[in-house]
Amino acid sequence: MSTQTAANNTSTPAPIHHLHLLNPIFWWRYWIKPRSSNRDAAFRERTIRVAVAVMLIMTVLSVLSSLIFYDPETGVFTYTNISWVMIFMFGISAVAVNRQNLIASGQLLVAGMVVGALGATIISGFWYILVLPAFMLIILITALALPRSALLPVGIIIVALYTAVTVIQENQGLQADMLKDPAKALSVSEAAINVFFLVAIEVLFLRQLRLEFDSRLAAMSEALGQAEQAREEAHRASQAKSEFLASMSHEFRTPLNAIIGYADIMIAGMAGILSDKQTQINSHIRHNSKRLLGMINNTLDMAKIEAGKIEVRVTEMSPQDVIGQVIGGMESLAQNKNITLTAEFDERTPKTVRCDSPKLQQILTNLLGNAIKFTSEGGVKVEVGGNGDNCWFFKVKDSGIGMPDDAASYIFDAFSQVDTVGTRGVEGTGLGLAIVKRHVDYMGGSVEVETALGKGTTFIVTLPCDVQERIISEI
Repeated sequence: MSTQTAANNTSTPAPIHHLHLLNPIFWWRYWIKPRSSNRDAAFRERTIRVAVAVMLIMTVLSVLSSLIFYDPETGVFTYTNISWVMIFMFGISAVAVNRQNLIASGQLLVAGMVVGALGATIISGFWYILVLPAFMLIILITALALPRSALLPVGIIIVALYTAVTVIQENQGLQADMLKDPAKALSVSEAAINVFFLVAIEVLFLRQLRLEFDSRLAAMSEALGQAEQAREEAHRASQAKSEFLASMSHEFRTPLNAIIGYADIMIAGMAGILSDKQTQINSHIRHNSKRLLGMINNTLDMAKIEAGKIEVRVTEMSPQDVIGQVIGGMESLAQNKNITLTAEFDERTPKTVRCDSPKLQQILTNLLGNAIKFTSEGGVKVEVGGNGDNCWFFKVKDSGIGMPDDAASYIFDAFSQVDTVGTRGVEGTGLGLAIVKRHVDYMGGSVEVETALGKGTTFIVTLPCDVQERIISEI
């Protein structure tokens, strides 16, 4: 016997098709997908992954273009050498983020960008207008990839490094190329001051945004935690209720079966001759007791389903025999309403199938009970056949009042009933079709409905010829 757990929290990754290995879009999506389950960590991880990938690609392309299209640079402090340092730092950052070390990965990412921005600043001769966007981008990446507390230190480090390099250049008497152009006459000191104020403004602005973002994230996390706790408490209460009802099966059924038994004895005259009036009264007692027993049975079955105490016990059986027995037991209901109840077996109907016979009988009993209940003229017909795909089916057709077009979206829900003029005088718990749906699902089949108001209803149940035996557990 195999065991299946309905509430399974683990999932097996889908196998990677070999064609995906040649698709760059697949690898891009695979890389940027966060591995962390925490919302805040997942957001920062995705930011780091995207930034690392973009910076690596841009830096590698820059190195390749400088080697292929331009003359090789001489000296130690060159664009190419700075790019190799950046590639190394971004590569280590990529390794760190894969190991879920987000803080170290973010720090390496920001440090690599700082190295690139400062190198470009020095080599370009302090053409700060060109390198300023790089400094602003570093602050933005810091705000997204690192904790809020890192914003101010990174801003101070950037301004301090830029200012230090500026002072060194001024002391050496080196002036920016831009100063040769009077139209761009901006001193190196003025450029450093401008960078300081722009970085300070951006740091303060992004820090305030992070404060707001973090406070809202904390509030949302707290609300989600409370909702999860409430859901778990409601689930436990529902389980306790369902287990209580399931355990009361014997206590509910025993007295009702005794009442029905005594009513049968009196109707049969075994306790003495009854008058016609007494026989009629006992018949009403018997009929209503059976109705009540049916409602209790449905309620208890649904409680067992909700409590996860469902077993699919498979035996070899004949569809014709089982369906014939159910129809034979319900013929009196159809006769009392002066309607027909027939069965038709197609030549493709399998001789035997492996199925849970009690559940099959309950499925058919509930469908036939509904069909007879809502049919006042014509009749009910069961059509049985096979589809040649290791499955078989049966259809329960009636000529009753039918249902609205949207009924199929809710009739299989527990305690749901169709509310139309023709159904308001008919009593029921609204559990019959819900139990049908669950039993069919547990046996690996499907149930469909075709209906229209005033044109009757057809339920189509398809089941595998070899139902797998199993235990369903939702606890």
